[in-house]
Amino acid sequence: MFVVLTLDLNTVSNYNVIVKFEDDSTLLVPENSDVGVEIEFNNVQEWAGDNTMILNLMKTKELIFHNPKARTCHSNLPVLQNIERVTSAKLLGIYIQSNFSCDIHFNHIMTVSSQRLHILKVLKRQGLSLEMLHNVFYAIIVSKITYAISSWYSFLAKAQIAQINSLFKRAFKYGYVKFIITVEELLASYDDQLFL
Repeated sequence: MFVVLTLDLNTVSNYNVIVKFEDDSTLLVPENSDVGVEIEFNNVQEWAGDNTMILNLMKTKELIFHNPKARTCHSNLPVLQNIERVTSAKLLGIYIQSNFSCDIHFNHIMTVSSQRLHILKVLKRQGLSLEMLHNVFYAIIVSKITYAISSWYSFLAKAQIAQINSLFKRAFKYGYVKFIITVEELLASYDDQLFL
């Protein structure tokens, strides 16, 4: 229903983009646009009013991407009224950061994955077979790590990649999986499936 309702929601400028997914919309306004973010956001608000919809301003965030090595600072740009400006945000399950880093997302998946190893420990103590532990490991840990991996993997440092592989080695050592996997193998497999 949301997709049908938002068919006529368009940007003012052809330089700008609105990405619509389920009940979320993301407005992208590049630095070289001929129409600024304030005009585009007002356009979205007017559209919502015309279609008897209400924007949840508490969930609406402004994120300005910038080159972390750039000398110019974007903090002096005017802030949208009633909208919080943030340096990171969660978009469709992925934490994105204004400096194009994936540190927050990486820390999140590693924390969750480490916690979930404890679940496997309990299941093993209760006598779950290696076959079933392997399946549970893939269901609750590998799926978490590989979710949208093609979009964030290239931003990782070598030490972060090594941490993920270390988690996989621990899982094998503790008897939760049948064989050692690497994040590089998983990425290659998912990339192959993505571009079929």
